[in-house]
Amino acid sequence: IIVALGWLWVRSLGRALVTADTSTGSSRVRGAKLPLARWGLRGAVAARCWIYQRRDPMALTYWGITAVIMGAVSASTIVGKTGHPGVLLASAVFGAAFTGLFHANMIGFTGPAFVLEASSLTNARSLRAYLSGMNLALAVIGVPLLIAMSFGLAALDHRLGYGFLGAAVDLAGIGAGLGLSNIFTMGTPYPMTRRAGNPTLTAAQGYAAAGIGANLGTLIGTAVLLIPVLCAVGFTSAAPAGVRMPLLLAGSAAYGLGLAWAGVRIAAQVAEGKLPE
Repeated sequence: IIVALGWLWVRSLGRALVTADTSTGSSRVRGAKLPLARWGLRGAVAARCWIYQRRDPMALTYWGITAVIMGAVSASTIVGKTGHPGVLLASAVFGAAFTGLFHANMIGFTGPAFVLEASSLTNARSLRAYLSGMNLALAVIGVPLLIAMSFGLAALDHRLGYGFLGAAVDLAGIGAGLGLSNIFTMGTPYPMTRRAGNPTLTAAQGYAAAGIGANLGTLIGTAVLLIPVLCAVGFTSAAPAGVRMPLLLAGSAAYGLGLAWAGVRIAAQVAEGKLPE
């Protein structure tokens, strides 16, 4: 993996050194329309977050790490001869949990610029629009990525049926992870700093406990919230696949949407009490 990423980095760096960057040109910025902005604050936030997810190197790194973690968790059953196929479901749990973990402090990642954003967040309704807009952009990337990883890992293990089961866990887990990340983002935000020699943002001095708490809370909370889905997967093992798979996927998707909706509402209620007059 390191060799492949290093080769890709050298290729992209070589191209960047001889190619003019026109993405921030004033003429293009003024002439372009922000997609989804006609749907109000939610659409504007979703469009802005989507653009950042494509351009920010750290955002791409976090998605790459999520995919690598899913592969690492499943390595024992793919490479080993006696691995339990349930490990494939565990990889889906970890993928969803890390999706929420990497976005559990969006205020800290935004930094001082959030002061300007907060000026438009005047009530619970605007806070819900802000959080759900971010969730939409993250789900557009996270859902296809995690489902593709689940099917790919199941195919490598010669258990393609577990790809559907992993997809069900992914759909519910992303909703759980994003809902928890919203709560931690608004409930316990903490400043982030970039230290010398470390390209990633880390908790500022004196806030390490807040960062550890948000990370552990998202990881453990996502796993706990996924217990009903994992139980449903186990209890329906004797049902016909033609009935079992669609019902699990539809039920998990509805459960994930419900968790994300609940997370947005709780986070907005928590944040509303912190807004200045």
